[in-house]
Amino acid sequence: MSSRNERLSKPLRQKASFIYNTLLTAKEKFGTESVNYVLDWVKEQFNKQEDLELEYIEITDVESLSPVTRKNEKLKYRAFIAVYADGVRLIDNIAL
Repeated sequence: MSSRNERLSKPLRQKASFIYNTLLTAKEKFGTESVNYVLDWVKEQFNKQEDLELEYIEITDVESLSPVTRKNEKLKYRAFIAVYADGVRLIDNIAL
């Protein structure tokens, strides 16, 4: 467990798993949906969370790490996320 997660209360630590679970679902959606759809969907999910405040979600080209707005079959992508939980900044990412 990361030192940041150790700063969270046990109940909030359990809620923080929502971050990774949301990234997993975003990965699934990325297979069939547009970049903007996935970004909007993630933001919508975090708007429903009381204890988790989304700082950002970005989908980037793996090579340049530049944010993208359109998919290109020749490129690989990664999603990056930062979320505040009781003042603790939690970050995660996943290959899409």
